[in-house]
Amino acid sequence: MNELIHSVKRKIAGMLADWALPAITKEEQARVDVLRNGILALPPLKNEPAHTSEQEWDKNRIELRSNILKRDPRNFLCWPVVTYTMFHESNIAELEYLKSLSRWAEYQSALAESIIGNPRKYPAFPASSGNLIHHAYSIAFLSEKFSVNIRDCQSIFEFGGGYGSLARFAYQLGFAGQYIIFDFPEFSLLQKYYLSSIPELGIHFDEPEDPRLVSLATTIEQSLKAINGKSIDIFIALWSLSESPIAFRDSTLAKLPHPSYFLIAYQEQFNNINNVEYFKKFTQERTNYEWADFPILHLTGSRYLIGKKN
Repeated sequence: MNELIHSVKRKIAGMLADWALPAITKEEQARVDVLRNGILALPPLKNEPAHTSEQEWDKNRIELRSNILKRDPRNFLCWPVVTYTMFHESNIAELEYLKSLSRWAEYQSALAESIIGNPRKYPAFPASSGNLIHHAYSIAFLSEKFSVNIRDCQSIFEFGGGYGSLARFAYQLGFAGQYIIFDFPEFSLLQKYYLSSIPELGIHFDEPEDPRLVSLATTIEQSLKAINGKSIDIFIALWSLSESPIAFRDSTLAKLPHPSYFLIAYQEQFNNINNVEYFKKFTQERTNYEWADFPILHLTGSRYLIGKKN
């Protein structure tokens, strides 16, 4: 009963937020039309009880499609399906960690949040959002552990990219190479809508010769075409690889080139999968890497796994 009440309250709050938006501009409407036409062109999904991770994600995809078609995408960061699956409200410990770093000035500048999607401001740092701070925290852990600067990287591959926030943060931090996101079609469309709404990033989707290229892939074949035989500097999977069926994880990773660095965050247990055991085996099979696997103290039941190729 309480969950039903909370659900109704969230829906009412979302509708009120939609009504509070200003009149849509021609440029905004054009981007919304592209997004909705892309959704309408997708094949239908089966709406079945969520007994497996695939069925659970299908339900999320169906809800996201419905929201895009029926609600105002300018407010998508207030939709429950987005806040539940893609948005993390940072713990204050993450911001304090970033502030303690010698590169805090760089992170502080890159943490400037966009208004696209109507994100909620982070109370302790109103210029940013909890999700963006969390992304910075993850990147900082890899950077500090292995002394890697994202500015020096040429390619990043993200397995499950949410709405594109981490990609945007990477470019704001100084990354100037190719960023490949492998995701469901609905999320790829949302990522393009989001990132194309921020022209100051200077990124492109359809100009392979441009170094600041974002490649959105929905199949492993598209991913390999985007990689085009080149190496991957950083492979990122934040609570995404660990939610995928094991067979799909293994087949995908087997086809990708071995990256210079891994940045993975995972749940210790997801459905009936013991991810601690899975990633223990994962590291044992990749002895040419230096690994660090440790709990995220302020996120009970979650861990980081970061690796550097020797």
